[in-house]
Formats: sequence, C-alpha cells, structure tokens
Amino acid sequence: MDMPRPVLKHDELTGTAFNILCKAAEKTWPEAKNHLRTGLTLKGEPFSEEIVKKICSHAVQGSGNALRYVPEAFKTPEICLAAVQDYGNALRYVPEAFKTPEMCLAAVQAFGYAIEYVPEAFKTPEMCLAAVQYCGYAIKYVPEAFKTPEMCLAAVQANGYAIEYVPEAFVTSEIRLIVAEQTGMFFKEIPDELKTLKMCLAAVMNDGFALKYAPKQFIDEAMCLIAVKQNHKAFIEVPGYLRSEKIRSIVECAEKEDLFS
Repeated sequence: MDMPRPVLKHDELTGTAFNILCKAAEKTWPEAKNHLRTGLTLKGEPFSEEIVKKICSHAVQGSGNALRYVPEAFKTPEICLAAVQDYGNALRYVPEAFKTPEMCLAAVQAFGYAIEYVPEAFKTPEMCLAAVQYCGYAIKYVPEAFKTPEMCLAAVQANGYAIEYVPEAFVTSEIRLIVAEQTGMFFKEIPDELKTLKMCLAAVMNDGFALKYAPKQFIDEAMCLIAVKQNHKAFIEVPGYLRSEKIRSIVECAEKEDLFS
C-alpha cells in the first residue's frame, strides 16, 4: 500500500495556520476536525495532496478570509473565487494571475473596499460606483476619469472624509454641508468665504472644537453653547466676550462630572 506523499514542508504552513484551515473547513466538511494537529509545526508530518486540497477548498467555503492561510501552491482560480464570493476582501490574497473581471466585480459587490485590490485594467464606472455606495472612502481607489458629481456625492454621504479624494470641480455647497455635519474638524479645510451659518452650526454640533474655524460673523452665544455642550473643552475656543454665566456653568458641571467619572 502506497504511503501518502508529503506535499508540505514545515516552513510552508505552520501547524497553527493548518488548524485554522481545518476549523474553517469543518463548516462544510465535518471530517476536517480529524486532521487537526496537536503540534505548532508540521515538521516531519506526511500529508496527502488530496487531503490538503480538500481542506483548503472547504476552508474558503466556510470562511472566505481563510484564503490568507492557503499555501500559494494550493490556490486555484476555483478556490479563490469561492473565497471572494464569501468575503470580498479576500481578493487581497488572490494571486494576480487568477484575478478576472468577474471575480473582481463579485469581490466589490460583496465588500466595496476590495476595489483597492482590483487591477486598474478591470475597473469600470459601474464597479467603482458600487464600491463607493458600499464604502464612501473607496473613492480613494477610483480612477479620476471615472469620478462623477453623482459618485462623489454618494461617497461623502457614506463617509465625509471621502472629500479628500473628490475633485475640486465637484465639491459643491451640498457636499461641504454634508462633510461639516459628519466630520466637524474637516470643516477647517473649507475656505471661510464658502462657509454658511448652517454649515458652521452643523460642524459645531458634530465637533465642538470646529468653533475655532467658524467665521467671526457667525459666532454668537447660541453657537458657543452648542460647542461646549458637544465638548466642554471647546470652551477654549469661545471668544471672551461670549463667555456668559450660562456657558461657564455648563463647562463647570461637565468638568465636575469628569472628576467623578
């Protein structure tokens, strides 16, 4: 009777990683638990190629992220596709030679930020829009030629910080307001002449320290109250002539709570 042919060297896959694959494989192949290792390495242990292939195949079906533990020699287009369909971001562990437009689209539809690992040649406007709608910051990986006003609006609606990658020509007052509402401190990047009272209030409600970047003509006691209620430490940004008893009282109460919290 032929003995199983050793196909793995101990430095190609640790015992820990192999056990992770077995655990993931158990979800679709219960017998995988019979192959769990008790040692931390695989040194000197024989493995049949069929068993390893089967474990890897079932592992990615049970958890797409398990692809990170599959040895390169055992990755196949089928295993990679199964992994990506379960967990889009597993695309990062797929060899470039195995990536296809269909696989990349499946990855992005499952996890928008996976567009980071899509080859430029496979990116399409539709894929990029799907990525941005899933995760606004994914616009970072969208080619400039594919960016549109609608896509940029969708990006900042999902994540205000995405404005960093929005072309200046597409930055509208609507986008600035959305960003101010979501990320008060990014408010400082907006030129004063483009700021509105509504925008300033939105920024301060999101982050009291945004008061520092509000144009003086919009700052009044009401705005300062909003700022210190959001963060009492923003009191440092309240102009001296607006530090009323009401505002001081709010700050003092908040500081006492800090002492006893």
